[in-house]
Amino acid sequence: IPDPEADGYAVYGAKYLYWSGTLVQGSLTTELDESGKYPALTVTRDGVSSLKNLDPEGTVGISLSVAEISPAQYPIVKICYSYGDGDNTPDAMLNINRTAASTTIQVNAGADDDGFATATFDLSDALSVYGTVNNVSDLIHVLLRPFTDTADDSFMLRYIAMFKEQRSADAFSSSNLDDYLKNYFVYTNVKWNEFTDDDRAYYDDMLDSRIDEILSSDSAYTPGQIEAAGGKCYYVSSIHGDDSNDGLTPDTPWRSLSKLWRAIPGGQDYISIPKSGDAVFFERGSEFYAEKYNQYSVSCLDAANGVTYSAYGEGPKPLFTCAIDFRDKGNTGVWLESGYENIWVLDEIDTNPDFCGSRAEIGNIVFNGGEALGIRISSSNPEDPFGPDRTASVFLTLGYSGDSAYVSNGEEIYLREPTGCANIGEALSHNLEYFHDFKEGKLYLYLDRGNPADIFDAIKVSRGGYTVIGGRENTTFDNLAIMYSGRYGMSVGGKNLKVINCELGYVYGCEVETGIEVFGASDGTYIGNSYLHDIGGALTCQNSQDTGSTSHIQNVEYDSCVVSSSVTGAENWNTLGKIDENGIAQNHMINQYVHDNIFAYMGYSKTKLIPPAAFGSVVNSSIYSEAENCVFERNTIMYGAGWMFYAYLATDAQERGWIARDNTYIGNPSHMRMQYSYETTDYLNHNMSKGNRIDTPYNYRYIVYYTSHGVDPAGAYYYYGDEMDRKIIYGRFGIDY
Repeated sequence: IPDPEADGYAVYGAKYLYWSGTLVQGSLTTELDESGKYPALTVTRDGVSSLKNLDPEGTVGISLSVAEISPAQYPIVKICYSYGDGDNTPDAMLNINRTAASTTIQVNAGADDDGFATATFDLSDALSVYGTVNNVSDLIHVLLRPFTDTADDSFMLRYIAMFKEQRSADAFSSSNLDDYLKNYFVYTNVKWNEFTDDDRAYYDDMLDSRIDEILSSDSAYTPGQIEAAGGKCYYVSSIHGDDSNDGLTPDTPWRSLSKLWRAIPGGQDYISIPKSGDAVFFERGSEFYAEKYNQYSVSCLDAANGVTYSAYGEGPKPLFTCAIDFRDKGNTGVWLESGYENIWVLDEIDTNPDFCGSRAEIGNIVFNGGEALGIRISSSNPEDPFGPDRTASVFLTLGYSGDSAYVSNGEEIYLREPTGCANIGEALSHNLEYFHDFKEGKLYLYLDRGNPADIFDAIKVSRGGYTVIGGRENTTFDNLAIMYSGRYGMSVGGKNLKVINCELGYVYGCEVETGIEVFGASDGTYIGNSYLHDIGGALTCQNSQDTGSTSHIQNVEYDSCVVSSSVTGAENWNTLGKIDENGIAQNHMINQYVHDNIFAYMGYSKTKLIPPAAFGSVVNSSIYSEAENCVFERNTIMYGAGWMFYAYLATDAQERGWIARDNTYIGNPSHMRMQYSYETTDYLNHNMSKGNRIDTPYNYRYIVYYTSHGVDPAGAYYYYGDEMDRKIIYGRFGIDY
């Protein structure tokens, strides 16, 4: 066997790779042949060729990306294959496409074991013409031979091998192949597993169990711990509290959040009553809505520097929200008949004229704590929403509308297509669809079962521009529920921030929508054992400012969380900053550790189902800055849509970037991408242009390719088809399929 140390070669064995490249003309399958060893590709005439000016007409070719075969390192390429019956001699032609040019190289025909043919060619001449070919759009087309008169011809690929020298290519044959692969575990150990009903039951149970554990978790902090450390404890309860109490014991809690702040006489500023080292405990089962104790605040709770916020008592986590509950505790008059059949109107949505415009715009409506969800309908002209030329369609997250989509209100799944928008009666046509005419301050809701306040126990209406919890540095949040916002769940300082045992949910619907937002340089962000769901971007540490000074995002850890039904999971990124004399970016991503989390239904808009949102991603990170010691490991990515990564990934040859290892991936190849990353060669040259990226399908071919370069070689990979996909999505809403 040729010595890879001395001779240099890399082999893609078809038994493990299935297929590397595409047929120029016709269709192909990835089924193995009868021996179970080689992929049998069915070639059919379809009259369409992705290569122009083929000679002779109908020629079949192998189309390879030069980024895969590394021609600069291995210019000698050898393909071993069997094609149809009779003469297997390939045409002596090879074509390399550039943007507006091509070249032809001699292909040497040969034979290998078991009747397989070989085609060997040298890319050195092409490299001398074009330089180092490393753009993913460059394609090498190996033209094999014309179609026969047979309708279907079988093409079997045994291996594609690359060598440094011709003598190594001549010495290599099929008899070497299995021995070679035995020495390289990545080819033999990576498993591409079909996701079965039993697998689904197991992972669904794992997901539900983790959510239940988080929702029922105990507080990590107790009054005794705080007092032993010299701190003071305060208590607040919306159930048993009274603002005439002293707020210093569980028996004498305050009722309102305004007691946590004191106005400075003669001014408009407020100071916090709890000081650094103190703690505030909220009674479980309490609900806290935004109070205008500070007329400049749009938060429900403004957290103070160095203070711990936790829970006491029994029951669900204390709820913090900037939404308005328009169930109105039994007052059915709050929703009025609109004059259109089954459409109800709320005239008092803009409750404070200071918070008009985008701050008053409705982000989402959640019924009975998530049992049902509102479907937002938007006009094609929001500034002048009604007219004979207007259309109404589903409003999707991140500020754009879709032409048509499958949606779910939690009670049914249906196809919602654009309708007329000459009036509100045309705009709304299904239960729980709503339309916010924020210019007029009116909210319309379709419901054919009667007044919404009679039907639902809770109707949380979230508005844009509001942040549920705003915080400073050195703060801890333990066992709180932070829910229902059109903008931010938390917008907090990123120095020594800790969020544990919390639930954050239903934060979406406006242009900016983040569960936990840490902005600017940060050091010490820990999010652990928390459940984040139905959010635009769940976890975010980001910096978009080049201040001229060093701005690192460092020491960030996301540990044992569940992130579900969100567009992005861990969105951590930094600006490039200044470039020093060595070409190194000044701003770095340092010590990012994302581990032991579950990311479920990523990339799906909150109420929009099929097709999924193409921009979803599990990790969106280190796009513009240097990445040091960034690790993504032991996470489970299940039922995703969109990209698993939107980041630089470290490989054997490129140690910087994110290291992915020991993760579990479960997805539909039609909806999920294996990776969305920037070309590592350009990364090494500090070229952060968004035009240099690799976008690959989630399939076995690319799993082998990336794992062979050291990207998560020990990961577990599951795939399922459209039938299972429908079961999963319908089951998510408890609807039988």
